Amino acid sequence: MPEELSKNTAITNVIDSANPRIASRTELWSILLKILAFDDPASKSQNLRKAARKHLDKRANFETMPMRQQVRLFTSIFGDQANIENAAICRLVNFVLAFEDLNRFSRIAFDTWTKPEWLAEPIDANVSKLNFELSSPEKLWMTSALLSAPAWTKIAQIEQGSDDPRVQLISEFIELLRKDAKQFSESNGTPHTDTLLKALETWRQLLKKHRSALPGSFLPKIILLVEGQTESLIVPTFAKLLGLDFNQMGAHVESCGGAKQVVKYFLNLKELTVLPIICVLDADVSESAEIINDGLREQDRMVTMRAGEIEDSFSLTTFHRLLNIYLKETGCLEPISFSELQTQAGERIEVLDRLFRIRGLGNFDKIGFAETAVRNLHKSDVPDDGKRIIGTIEEVYNAGIKLRFQ
Repeated sequence: MPEELSKNTAITNVIDSANPRIASRTELWSILLKILAFDDPASKSQNLRKAARKHLDKRANFETMPMRQQVRLFTSIFGDQANIENAAICRLVNFVLAFEDLNRFSRIAFDTWTKPEWLAEPIDANVSKLNFELSSPEKLWMTSALLSAPAWTKIAQIEQGSDDPRVQLISEFIELLRKDAKQFSESNGTPHTDTLLKALETWRQLLKKHRSALPGSFLPKIILLVEGQTESLIVPTFAKLLGLDFNQMGAHVESCGGAKQVVKYFLNLKELTVLPIICVLDADVSESAEIINDGLREQDRMVTMRAGEIEDSFSLTTFHRLLNIYLKETGCLEPISFSELQTQAGERIEVLDRLFRIRGLGNFDKIGFAETAVRNLHKSDVPDDGKRIIGTIEEVYNAGIKLRFQ
């Protein structure tokens, strides 16, 4: 007991000397968004530590502190210590979200997150009793989540999140946790193992209830890597027109910024996540396609466009209709005729760049066109390449997504 008291006193002294500045609601919202984002443990932890450093005295050497000092400082900046009940509820919310990370990321991801010196840190006793096969870094991740909980109890009060379906989910979860508030005072705010397990089950049931309203990027089950923003807008629309709901499926679409970046994302993610990854590439990137194909795991897929880019995949009739709707929306009074599109040689983007420059419109805006397409596409407009992409996603989903801890 004296030794533990001495450690706590030392931590308190470190916190006082670091002179932490309490976060505003806007800064708290930024932190909550970082936790809710689909990020591997190392990246997420780095983002959180970076945010915490901005609130400390410049002389405080945050990165060299033991993990327990870091998390205590984090909680002093972003946490809710108003009473035992609030503190315990924040820990439980953080716990279930950290457990969702365990579900989606591989052991390698948590090994990568852990600093060697952290392995000497004590594991929370209630985490150790959980009936799951967890590695030491994974147990440390869960311990860190319990110790460094931000003020989830304030999430409903943050104006920026008033219409966010994730806020509605977490707010309802918090209200359910409050019904068992008595146990928190009895445990001095430290959730026991049975409380952690009960919270997990409550969370799972609530997540099923809210899933269709939540964005696919939140706690995803499938990762879709596409080259650009155009695909990230149009592919989910193809899915909706063909009867698939990316939100309900938990399909996260990542716009990578080109074929080489799709390769980079894929090679990194496949080592870190257990989720299936589906890569969508244009037709003219055979080298990138070969690299990805060689690295596909059993659950992964790759779809290569046959028509070129996604704009090339539409029938000429559909493309012509969407193009003139786009021109009208941008204020251009001179439509492009069907014959102009039909007789021009080259890929569609090149053709449109020429036609747009002739009209004094500059280069063709792919993203602006995609936004128009999303609002005006019909089921009959979905091209064969679009059907192949959505068919692949549906096949992977129907085969069953294997999270680590179902």
